[in-house]
Amino acid sequence: MVADVVAVVNHTYFTENFVVLADGPIKKIEDVKGKRVASNAIGSAHDLAMRTMLRKHGINDKDVTTVETNFGNMPAMLDGGKVDLIGVLPQFSKGIIGNAKYRVLFTGRDAVGPIQAVMWVMRAEVIAANRPALVDFFEDHIRAVRWFIDEKNREAALDIAAAITKLPKADLGFAFGNEDFYHSPDARPELDTVQREIDRAVELGVLPKPVQIVPKHVDLSLVEEAKKRIDGK
Repeated sequence: MVADVVAVVNHTYFTENFVVLADGPIKKIEDVKGKRVASNAIGSAHDLAMRTMLRKHGINDKDVTTVETNFGNMPAMLDGGKVDLIGVLPQFSKGIIGNAKYRVLFTGRDAVGPIQAVMWVMRAEVIAANRPALVDFFEDHIRAVRWFIDEKNREAALDIAAAITKLPKADLGFAFGNEDFYHSPDARPELDTVQREIDRAVELGVLPKPVQIVPKHVDLSLVEEAKKRIDGK
């Protein structure tokens, strides 16, 4: 593990919302038993958060039907009655969060607390063979992240996002601010959070055995050297 991409760190930033139909049969978490739940992939951060919360309320894997699908399809599947519970990411939250048709049953933060949702990982031999280029890359990466999350660059950042994604700028209002996931300005991942997620995956039976990530499976020297170039310390 070498760098952060996105995380859930506190109540200031977005956390995944687990949503049901407001007029549907699910009124409390216990009602999910016997229902169909959407998962982007078994073992993902979304999936582990959902299963952890269900376990807290006495619902085991065998008590639900899991339907794997991508996040973009989940709202239509909920509306169409194909699933009863979905996870909503910031890019798909418009028209759902705050809409009386839907109800947030719980959040990822409610389920598991902080989450290191996405991170950069590389093989040690790749780092050894390409260290100068990788430090250059992460220097550019950190500068770019800091620029995009700086409020004074917001309009220009959204213009770039709209041009790249071909989406209306109005649909990208969540990006790079508090309605988005957290982006570390130093590209530093939350190591304790990752370890807790691995341990949780073992408890849930998703992973066959635990893995201790520190120190063998972590190398933050790339982002640390890149940050030093930028900040001088």
